Amino acid sequence: MYREQPVGPALDRWAECVWSIESAEPIRGHAVRPDGCIDILYSPAGLQAVGAMTSEQRYDLARHAHTVGLRFRPGMAAAFLRVNAAELN
Repeated sequence: MYREQPVGPALDRWAECVWSIESAEPIRGHAVRPDGCIDILYSPAGLQAVGAMTSEQRYDLARHAHTVGLRFRPGMAAAFLRVNAAELN
């Protein structure tokens, strides 16, 4: 199950949403379409930044997988991540 929630007024200038995905059963080939945004993801594997994708990507999700992400607006992640956005693509 995929969900998106607004970030609220304090982060609205920089972020589009907070999202989460959970799977009760394994999922093969979950499609993620390019949106020009950089996300920070948190899962049992840890914290990671994901750059703006240029093409659709497909991911396998394990049974009981749970990931939470913060989607930055285009061009806004660099101020928080202190890295050139091109290095994350």
